[in-house]
Amino acid sequence: MDDKRAFRLRPATGEASLVNVARRADVEGVWIYQDGEFRDISHRQDRTRAAFVVHLERQTPFTVYHIHPARDGAPGGHIDIHRGYKVSPPSLDDFSSFALLRKRYGELASCKVADGWGVWSFALTDDALETALVRTLTEARVFKWIRDAYVEHYNFKLEPPPAARRAFGAALRSKGLILSYTVQSELHDRLLRRRP
Repeated sequence: MDDKRAFRLRPATGEASLVNVARRADVEGVWIYQDGEFRDISHRQDRTRAAFVVHLERQTPFTVYHIHPARDGAPGGHIDIHRGYKVSPPSLDDFSSFALLRKRYGELASCKVADGWGVWSFALTDDALETALVRTLTEARVFKWIRDAYVEHYNFKLEPPPAARRAFGAALRSKGLILSYTVQSELHDRLLRRRP
């Protein structure tokens, strides 16, 4: 292993920590979670992109986390801002990364984005993967689809009712995108429920 940062944490603890990383970040970053360990796998980072390399020592499930710098005014897209931190869902590049990881690693790979308020779980439907949907999309179209669904179903609330979350997911699934959002307070609640 190289000299990159690595931490042994439970998933909810690590995800809550990555939200805090996003709040302080000046550049994008990429982390991987596998077998109880979060590792920084960023390579060639800048303010709106980060390249990464996945090296697996074991063929076990893993999650790649993209970190979107979250302070208001930081470069990069967002669909909302709450108390100075951006709500910044996956970009076309993030969905393209998912498609490449899924092609190489199959079901072992999953992807998430940490932003200023939570963690986005994202993927592409099987049909979208088979038809290589990401090759025909533009960043503007992906942004519009997500923003429109957020405005209609989340109504600018970080924690809308469960029915609104399901409707948000269904609206995007119909376009080939799988997307859900877990806010930091929900991650903290998960941690509290697991404590003895």
